[in-house]
Amino acid sequence: MSETYEFYSTRDAADQLGVSLRTIQMWVESGRLPAWKTDGGHRRIPKEAVAALVAEQTAARQASARPFTVVIVDDDSYLLDVHRAALLAALPGIRVETARGGFEGLLAIGKLHPDLLLIDLVTPGMDAFRLLHTLSHASEYAAIRVVALTSMTAQEIAGHGGLPAGVQVIHKPVPVTRLPEIVSGCMETECSRAVAA
Repeated sequence: MSETYEFYSTRDAADQLGVSLRTIQMWVESGRLPAWKTDGGHRRIPKEAVAALVAEQTAARQASARPFTVVIVDDDSYLLDVHRAALLAALPGIRVETARGGFEGLLAIGKLHPDLLLIDLVTPGMDAFRLLHTLSHASEYAAIRVVALTSMTAQEIAGHGGLPAGVQVIHKPVPVTRLPEIVSGCMETECSRAVAA
């Protein structure tokens, strides 16, 4: 057989993969890494198998590093398209999803667990106040930053039971150029400071 292989010791494989020697031994015993033993009883692992596992780990890390995700909830399809386009043009590394109405918004939030929710307080299907209060009582959504976009006055908002703590309010109309600034600020710091800026 003219084909030759290059091999790592278990210690070298552990160093290449950034794991403990015991982890390498368990991976060999479970068949995750192929290996053979020398006459002296030392395991040898093909370099190509280690390289394949390194590539697998790298791909998994890249997949888990998701972009900053924004969900916009509004009943106006035109505004949704304009806001989405403006955000993607100004902040191309982010993910922007849109939802028409509260129920679609709730589904998008459950599916995506966004970093930021931009929501019109007057949406069909589900009262936005109810949606926000529902989210505020669910620990799995506690990290979502929320900016409410509305033409309602402070008194009208209070008349609907108010908003949960931490929800920032921006009064409509919101200039298209301002929205990327708000989102960018929320990516860097607390939305309250970004909105006030």
